[in-house]
Amino acid sequence: MKNYSLSTFLLSVLFLGFNSCCSKDDENPCTNFPFLGGEITVNGVVEKLSIAQLSSNLGDSYAMYLFQIVSISSDCKRQNILSLKIDLHSSTELEGTHQIKTFSSANEASGNFTTQQVSPVSQSSFELESGTVKITELGVKKYTIDVNATDVEGGKVSLLLTDQF
Repeated sequence: MKNYSLSTFLLSVLFLGFNSCCSKDDENPCTNFPFLGGEITVNGVVEKLSIAQLSSNLGDSYAMYLFQIVSISSDCKRQNILSLKIDLHSSTELEGTHQIKTFSSANEASGNFTTQQVSPVSQSSFELESGTVKITELGVKKYTIDVNATDVEGGKVSLLLTDQF
């Protein structure tokens, strides 16, 4: 069974921060909004990278990596959040291509894709059902992440990012 408590908490914090700094009253909704300075391609659209987090849990016989990647549209009215969990045997490298499954087991990935809209206010979040995530390690905690997935509703999710985590 999946444990989404960390992901749920992070999504809640991100949503509250997103709503408080990008209100309709601002002339420029991007003022004081956190950006990492990089760009990310989400579903074919280049957006601003806002958050790139990596958490890992390494045991004697397993390794788990949780990536949280957040992008902001150029007008700061839409936020996309990709949460990926990659489960590996400890002898398996993170670098490589991993299959996305609804319920991941060793050497597979799982995750969800969330879109939050400021005006009109809306939010959707769908679990990823199939596809691949390709991880290329470029240095210490620096990765290229290439995701091509389908969510449980049949929506297509693609993401390409190179960043230092």
